[in-house]
Amino acid sequence: MDIMNVIGKCVVAGNVRRTAEIAFGDPCDQDYISLKDYNQNPERAEFGWTSNNSVFATLGMDYSQVCERVITNGEPGFAWLENMRKYGRMCDPPNNKDHRALGGNPCLEQTLESYELCCLVETFPNKHDSLEDFMKSVHLATTYAKTVTLGSTHWPQSNKVMLRNRRIGVSMSGVAQFLSSHNLNDLKDWCNSAYEQVTKTDISISESLAIPRSIKTTSIKPSGTVSLLNGSTPGLHYPESRFYIRRMRLAADSPLVEPLKEAKYDIEPAVGDEQTLVVSIPVDVGENVRTLEDVNMWEQLSLAAFFQRYWADNQVSCTISFDPETEGPDVPNALNVFQFQLKGISFLPKQEHGAYAQMPYEEISQEEYEEMSNRLSPIHFKPNEEQIPTMESNLEVDDERDSSSKTKINGKGINGRSQFFSNEPLLLNMTDSHPSSSNNNNISDAYSNQSISEDFPDKFCDSDSCQVISSTTTINHQEKVNEIESLLKS
Repeated sequence: MDIMNVIGKCVVAGNVRRTAEIAFGDPCDQDYISLKDYNQNPERAEFGWTSNNSVFATLGMDYSQVCERVITNGEPGFAWLENMRKYGRMCDPPNNKDHRALGGNPCLEQTLESYELCCLVETFPNKHDSLEDFMKSVHLATTYAKTVTLGSTHWPQSNKVMLRNRRIGVSMSGVAQFLSSHNLNDLKDWCNSAYEQVTKTDISISESLAIPRSIKTTSIKPSGTVSLLNGSTPGLHYPESRFYIRRMRLAADSPLVEPLKEAKYDIEPAVGDEQTLVVSIPVDVGENVRTLEDVNMWEQLSLAAFFQRYWADNQVSCTISFDPETEGPDVPNALNVFQFQLKGISFLPKQEHGAYAQMPYEEISQEEYEEMSNRLSPIHFKPNEEQIPTMESNLEVDDERDSSSKTKINGKGINGRSQFFSNEPLLLNMTDSHPSSSNNNNISDAYSNQSISEDFPDKFCDSDSCQVISSTTTINHQEKVNEIESLLKS
């Protein structure tokens, strides 16, 4: 664990790179479940934060001893490998599709086999005026995620399992906002209808491209930057309060610093890290959105179980906020109740506002929000021509499975250049509605002029999972793009 965590810390360089790790251990291993007890292990405080630590819980176990640590600092989390392997959605009969599963990704929204990577895409039901409109986004999100599975990694071991599983995770965010204007029965209908759409799209694309159907297709990810950019609450989590400060960190030499300063954002040095700056962004999640003060531990767990039942055939990633004084003693009882309805869960004891400097979320009043937002001006990002490459050149990518094979990608159709320019203040008001529009005209641009010769040796296929084994499969992506476009239009 120490070696893994120190490697994770090394990955973090001037706050430009992030690290995400997860560890799984035995709930009876006292040394393991105490790893983040920095009174007992003070030397680990410098690097222990790099991983989420969970235990492989067994159905029917005694949770009381592990929960003593949870009440103190929120860890370890819990993963029920039996449920992960046995079930898709918990409302469906057991199918044992994931009998090879050995764990999950760092936030535990995807069940994974050894060497397998996650593939996630996010949707936002709160941004749609109707279920029919949301179905368009779900269809396109599934198409995108499935397309990503056509790629390969540099590791043959990963390619083997990913070519077989084609696992994707279509997720939802903005759930708290959706529930501010819909009831739980509406959410159930949207989940079931969207799951049917994901399945339908997966079948169509798999048959069109002659590839396996995805072993699992839906998740709830905790979300972060993506939901912030979209103006939505993250995953199924409730916000700290209606008005709050969202602090984000960036490198002191980042080209974003000067534009943000000119726009009058609060920027200050990070405590204990002179190479990092902290930017404060005022957020309003909108009227009638319930906050964590209104939602107890049991309701949060019930919502996680709801999504594990009606939406996620992979997993629901959710951190339950609880009051350690009033709700802490009930955590073992809660796990006893929900162990048959979840695949994984984690907890976080609530802290007093301002418990430590530069907290990621900090509640503020409406007056403070208005004062901060009123002095903001539009952000004018200044692109560095040397750092923003045009998309007009051909890129050659080595195919690790065959050194003589190269993938040539012509990206001149992807708008020529990335567009990261804003004429509005970066001010998160999450009440605006942004109905999606389906524009499929540029699908072919993303795939134009791609022809890949891919070797699929026999060793890449397990006898119980591959029906067709071919020594060499040549894929003309333009032909497949035409088929996908036809599917999208229909």
